[in-house]
Amino acid sequence: MYCGIFSINVKYGGPFELLLCCYYAFPTPMPDQIKKIFREFFERHIQEEARTEFAERVKETGIEGIITFNKSIFNLITGQKLGRYISKLKQEKMVEGSVQDNTKSIPVFLTYPTGWRYHPDFKNLRVRSLKAIKGKLVTKTGT
Repeated sequence: MYCGIFSINVKYGGPFELLLCCYYAFPTPMPDQIKKIFREFFERHIQEEARTEFAERVKETGIEGIITFNKSIFNLITGQKLGRYISKLKQEKMVEGSVQDNTKSIPVFLTYPTGWRYHPDFKNLRVRSLKAIKGKLVTKTGT
């Protein structure tokens, strides 16, 4: 996993810092293809390296919450076996799990996939989901 810490040097009026991390850095519109192409090498090396690097980033940065746009990554980092979830998001319910750091439990939120456009109001649905997550994170951290 290539999740380098870097600064974009952008000033915004948000209540917290953002760290963007690409769990698998492969240029493909279909992330599931990565598993098919690399097969056993994917599970033994790529996936394990990504998991280790992710855990290190979580520990290093002291993050208070994680938002993912990919169900497979959500399942991988939380250990859950989440199936269909879009209908839950459409009902404005949270899809939430957690990751255990050495000292605390960190919430992990799943929102609409970045390429999901299968609803006439998809932009507003995505915005409402992210605002709800932001509200929960702000409440949790007290910022």
